[in-house]
Amino acid sequence: MGRYSEKEKLLVSIDEKRKLMIDAAKKQGFTGYDTIRHSQELDCLMNEYHQLMQEKEPSQGIQGFVKKLGLWSRADVMPAYEANK
Repeated sequence: MGRYSEKEKLLVSIDEKRKLMIDAAKKQGFTGYDTIRHSQELDCLMNEYHQLMQEKEPSQGIQGFVKKLGLWSRADVMPAYEANK
């Protein structure tokens, strides 16, 4: 498997896991069993992606990492946050 396809596969997996985690959080809350499990699995996927990118590019810190992943906004996870601003 080439580097490009490995990167793309990880990004798709990260996005799918993120959606599962958000859905679980909406149903069970932030401390629900499935929410925590999906969160931990998401952490593992993000670590894999970060390691893969470290091999290609020097680190630009956590902000650069989060920006590259295109992670969700606070409103995705906490809709009330935006409503109460």
